Amino acid sequence: MGERRSTPERQSCGGDRWSGIREILKTAPDEEISVIVWHRRDTPPENSSYVLIKLRNPDGETVSCTGGAYESGRFLYYYYDGTVEEVEGERVLGWSYYPFDDRMP
Repeated sequence: MGERRSTPERQSCGGDRWSGIREILKTAPDEEISVIVWHRRDTPPENSSYVLIKLRNPDGETVSCTGGAYESGRFLYYYYDGTVEEVEGERVLGWSYYPFDDRMP
């Protein structure tokens, strides 16, 4: 695999090619936009990757996004105290690499 680099174009959207999106979102030219491409949970990320996880909350009605990891076929959540918990598979609705990751399309 090649060297991973983060470029300003991958970190935020600017310039003329994003003007249509900016118009829809009604954002100013100096505001940053990140596009997140969500993948289905049955299409796993590379092993040992930090990812964003889109998941159904325990109430079963709301959805949230959190940072986590993918390791050995499992999505993991890391708490601030250092403990790790596996995210139950049926709660995972999707995942994405971080917008600054070169693997992001």
